[in-house]
Amino acid sequence: MENLSKLIIRSNNTYPIIDFDSIRKATTISQGTYGEVWLLIDQKNQKEYAMKVFREIFDHVKIEREIELNKKLTNIKNSQNYFIKCYGDITFAYYEDTKNNISDDKIGLLFEKADGSLSKILSSQQKLSFDEIINILKCINDGLLILQQNLQCSHLDIKPGNILFETRKNDLPKFKLIDYGETLFTKSIGTLTKGISVVGTQHYFSPEFNYAYFNAINADAINTYKSDVYSLALTIMEISLMKKLKFPQNSYGDERLDEKFNDPKTVDIGPYDHMFKNYLEEIKIRYEHPGNIVFCELLQEMIKYNYNNRPSLIEIELKIRKIIEIQNKFLEKTFGKINNLNEVENGEEMKKEMEKLYEERDNLMKNNEDLGEQFNKQEELAQKIKRKYDKIKLENQILLEKIDELKKNQNNFISEDLKEK
Repeated sequence: MENLSKLIIRSNNTYPIIDFDSIRKATTISQGTYGEVWLLIDQKNQKEYAMKVFREIFDHVKIEREIELNKKLTNIKNSQNYFIKCYGDITFAYYEDTKNNISDDKIGLLFEKADGSLSKILSSQQKLSFDEIINILKCINDGLLILQQNLQCSHLDIKPGNILFETRKNDLPKFKLIDYGETLFTKSIGTLTKGISVVGTQHYFSPEFNYAYFNAINADAINTYKSDVYSLALTIMEISLMKKLKFPQNSYGDERLDEKFNDPKTVDIGPYDHMFKNYLEEIKIRYEHPGNIVFCELLQEMIKYNYNNRPSLIEIELKIRKIIEIQNKFLEKTFGKINNLNEVENGEEMKKEMEKLYEERDNLMKNNEDLGEQFNKQEELAQKIKRKYDKIKLENQILLEKIDELKKNQNNFISEDLKEK
């Protein structure tokens, strides 16, 4: 950890007002094109904050846009369930070394500190459960819906590094969006925005953004909401497979070059559709879950080359509900008639008790042949337990056979459910 540095506050626009007298910079968490993220610690109560510190040369329009958006988000009900809480912005300097040299003034955005990022989960290569994958998809889609419906804007830089999470006791983590430096407020009718410059991270570009990027043109009259849908699909595919998707590259490391020649507004079939098909097959094999078929179909729709063919955020939400519904129906159909699955364990306990009684009986016979009456009582009790154990064992065997039969018919059940849709 770096030496703790005191901040010299020039202006404090935090709400409620935060006293920085006891707050110190502890270390640098990460660095990016915009600047750095610092870990701050309040020495009074050890409370931790994360502060996004912008580079001096960074676009001030983007800084103002991000500050404005975070202020608007704090006024939206339940927004903290989908976005990292922002306390406001400050202008500050700090002591650069032990000789008390003071830095140039900087602008910082102060946030609550999250427990981790999706990019770190991805780098860990630890397989997540299917329910955890759906939870991530739902959290981010809900966040994008709030941006769209309440602020009429698109994020335009969806990627694992811009998704943080907070752990919750006895529940799935909450995944939240950060970094609104590229966020675009839509000003024209509907969702179409004319003449916007290409923004975001090239690996997660939608085809329409990548086409504009390679041809050095503005992304003219595109649906920016559908661009977020594409980037979200790539992110979810990577976290499902626990690896970064590999697009073809040239000798300079440039990727997705084939998209330079295919305008997504006029072409429906993309150059990487076959690659995506293989990735989706991997996901189908990786997760044996009753909702996985609908999940893979949803991802396939989200990565359509022509954005007009991609689902809206509302349509994605409906598909997520369908996936959860399929899972709940399967569980209800499989286990609804079983009143107490713990009977198997209870039967094992009875078996142990029966064996113990037989052992006691044998000891009685060896030590005293005249205890016939006591032996008869022990024998009667042992036989009673054995009959009960055999009955439970038979019932449980029938139940297990029914469960196996339901699992074998799982695909048929899913197909029937989808036909009903």
